Amino acid sequence: MRRSSEDTLETPITQMIDIVFLLIIFFVVTASVDKDLVDDTISLAQAKNTNAETTAKKLSVTINMKMARDSQGRKIMLGERPKILYNIALQEKSLDGIRQALQTVKNDTGNFVPVLIRVDKDVEYLYIDELLAKAVARVGFTKVSIVAIGNE
Repeated sequence: MRRSSEDTLETPITQMIDIVFLLIIFFVVTASVDKDLVDDTISLAQAKNTNAETTAKKLSVTINMKMARDSQGRKIMLGERPKILYNIALQEKSLDGIRQALQTVKNDTGNFVPVLIRVDKDVEYLYIDELLAKAVARVGFTKVSIVAIGNE
């Protein structure tokens, strides 16, 4: 049997392009998941008495906490106290909403999950303590870390 000159091997380029696009979409989606957990507008405080951890925990709850400010950068006050903004995964929540979200995490995974609290350097510890008492401790989480910038 002789091969005719019309029989040539062709590479199925359409299927390969489809696979490349699927891979691109997969990597874009998975790369942006961790970025949504951290509020980039928070300016962390400097840690003076501890070394920075270099490894991030894979399964954790990150609570972002900062002062509410107006368009001129002034603190928004509610009576005598400043308005504090809380969010988890960039979804704004009240203090009670934080407690409910932590309760959901505890019901799903248990209270062994570490809670990371990212706090703006302008927030007084009084308000961090309020978050700890009214939300984190009330639900029963014991592995709690306050995130700060380490000494270089």
